[in-house]
Amino acid sequence: MGSSLRWSAGGRRGGRGWGSGGETMGVRVEIRDLVKRFPDGRGGWLPVLGGVSLEVDGLVCVLGPSGCGKSTLLNVVAGVERPDGGEVRFYRAGEPVGRELVRIGYVFQDPRLLSWRTVRHNVEFGLQSLRLSRAETRARAWTYLQLVGLQDFADRFPLFLSGGMRQRVGLARALALEPDVILMDEPFSKLDEITARELRQELLQIQERLGQRILFVTHNPSEAALLGDRIYVLSGRPARVVAEVSNPLPKPRQADAPEVAALAREIVGYLEGQGTLTRRAFLRTGTALLAGLASAGLPWAAVGRAWAQPRVDVSVAAVGATGLLVRLVKDLGLDRKHGVELNIVPLAVADAERAVVQGRVPVGIFNPFSAVRAVAEGHPLKLFAPFLLNHNYLLVRSEAPYRRLEDLRGKPVGSLSKISGTYNTFTAICYARGLGDPERYFQLRFGEAVPLIALMERGDLEAIAVFEAHVSRLLATGRYRVLLEFNEEFRRMTASDNLFIALAARPAWLHANATAARQIRAALADAVAAFRQNPAGVLERYGREIFGLTGQEEIQLAARRLRFVYTSRWDRAFLDRQVRQIRVVQARSDFLPNVPPEEVFWQ
Repeated sequence: MGSSLRWSAGGRRGGRGWGSGGETMGVRVEIRDLVKRFPDGRGGWLPVLGGVSLEVDGLVCVLGPSGCGKSTLLNVVAGVERPDGGEVRFYRAGEPVGRELVRIGYVFQDPRLLSWRTVRHNVEFGLQSLRLSRAETRARAWTYLQLVGLQDFADRFPLFLSGGMRQRVGLARALALEPDVILMDEPFSKLDEITARELRQELLQIQERLGQRILFVTHNPSEAALLGDRIYVLSGRPARVVAEVSNPLPKPRQADAPEVAALAREIVGYLEGQGTLTRRAFLRTGTALLAGLASAGLPWAAVGRAWAQPRVDVSVAAVGATGLLVRLVKDLGLDRKHGVELNIVPLAVADAERAVVQGRVPVGIFNPFSAVRAVAEGHPLKLFAPFLLNHNYLLVRSEAPYRRLEDLRGKPVGSLSKISGTYNTFTAICYARGLGDPERYFQLRFGEAVPLIALMERGDLEAIAVFEAHVSRLLATGRYRVLLEFNEEFRRMTASDNLFIALAARPAWLHANATAARQIRAALADAVAAFRQNPAGVLERYGREIFGLTGQEEIQLAARRLRFVYTSRWDRAFLDRQVRQIRVVQARSDFLPNVPPEEVFWQ
């Protein structure tokens, strides 16, 4: 067709990195602490972006409440608006480049076509700035009209096209620029769902084929779950990133896949909170938090009545007979059947956690509320630094001779009580006291930044004293909302240090009540039944790992013994004992340090 592009050849004229077959293009976008405000018409300023940080590498989706500044974010990236703070950086092959050397395409909510020009001429019009020859312009426009399936409508006027076809013209116009980055502002929001579904699939195919970086703004969680390699959720104005979700689903993705629906539900949870975890998510914050609220004078029942029953999450160390049942529950999918999420903690992690409690290792990870309580109550631990990747804090025993992060590299680390962040702790207090929506009382803004990061970058432990003094002031004044300070630079610094060698794979929660016990008991009962059907086969699979069995004779002996146990004593009392024997590692209470986890569980 006289095209200037050949997809199989790979590479754009001029060597700027357009690829084929899913190769990625060479420009990556980093947005750091972006701030934007506008005059409010009364002599003041309306803050719109309150420090947004994100990275565009692949197809990235951004969601948030209406009016939070998503379109403003696109305009700042495009250079249409100037930021009042922060910066947008572009990198090609790892080297920074100026915006003037980066070609940006923009696809709007409304295609914004010129009604007096044909489809072909609308696409060609966008190429005028490139100063191509007439033949090159026509060839390139034709190439991208073919790509979006509009070659048969090249000589039609926009008036005679459907809404979906007009949006395809807008996409072809942006692609014809052969941009390094494409900005898309809710491009499918005005289309009927059938047409929108078709265009989403086409966009996935095009992005996979050409490899552009795309920053895609949407209000549709399902759309984000389908399209996004990474999804960022913004808070209300002034916008901040309150959630970053990496999409684990392989491509090609299908809109009707249950995994896409599950990811969309997760995104909805963040959107409902607009900067906090939702009520439903808070229910998973665990026994230690509820015990702490009760010890602070809040009635346990008042906290429990505020929400409906959650899905139960339990983190366990799989050892002994109970460990065998837990592995069967997990591997047979019995946890999902009974509404239980059993997260099996490696024994190394469980041992490290006990070692921190007993003082045998010097370093521990605590949630923010537990950390400041421990410091304020004179615990023999020193607050070292925030580990912001998991919203937790690093505590070091005061006698430990550590002066820099470097000194901690390779040391054993324990993970304790990875429950709710500080903001959500006081969300619970608001509900328990009948105050209603905490957004009325707390704004999601982390002001009064502690000068911690600069000190830590210099390896200066004055940061400890600075932060502890700040925490003391906050505790004294009740200004809890600024205890949690997010900082991308520190996250990157710590994430690359390999310090946390015994950290659990992800947070896991336990909600302690009778319903939780029933759900766990039911899952274990099904596991018992599965074991009774083939005890020798089960032990051949798990015997070495859980019991240390090495030979067939040992396996057969254990099978006979456990078959007797599980056949003759699988009544409710037996299952209750099995539930009690589960080592609920993550339910350890910092507020009640002398109470065994199983006793906390059964309160």
